[in-house]
Amino acid sequence: MLALSMFQINSKYSEELAQESLEWIKEITGEDINVDGSMDNFYELLKDGTLLCRLVNLIQPNSVKKINESKMAFKCMENINQFLDVAKNLGVPPQETFQTVDLWERQNLNSVVICLQSLGRKRELCSSGHIVCLSPLLISPGPVRTFQAHNFGKPSIGPKEAEKNVRNFSEEQMRAGQGVISLQYGSNKGATQSGINFGNTRHM
Repeated sequence: MLALSMFQINSKYSEELAQESLEWIKEITGEDINVDGSMDNFYELLKDGTLLCRLVNLIQPNSVKKINESKMAFKCMENINQFLDVAKNLGVPPQETFQTVDLWERQNLNSVVICLQSLGRKRELCSSGHIVCLSPLLISPGPVRTFQAHNFGKPSIGPKEAEKNVRNFSEEQMRAGQGVISLQYGSNKGATQSGINFGNTRHM
């Protein structure tokens, strides 16, 4: 049953999305890594967490204070945990992150891909000079270039996230809108308790 469950989880793994994620990491870090999306290559590149920590440090400088280069299990898992903490702070929702063992023990590499794709889509951050700002309130305008788009002042991956469409109306516009609503209600002579009727009342 456990073997079947693992098979079902691994069947969701997309080599195409994994390769896209690795290409994005290569673009951000400038490291000459193998971007093949196979599970074996994806796992070998990321399992110790060092590349992931270097990635988020380039997105938000000094977000990981110390990257463990030791290959001891608990040190590697500490790296992965540090990456996850930063990813959440950068806006990746909890349901799009993964458990440390998903990567370290290769239990669910698909969830790792999902996390990287989510991180690559975030638009909450921008770069101001060489500093990356975390709060949306600190965002300052700047040039936008593309990998597909630039998030955190860095290339992004995946579809562009929906942005809030905030409209600010003047007091005059608000009054005009209220007048239209009042006029509409005032002209509905066919209205009854059962609702507003358009045209003649239908008799049954």
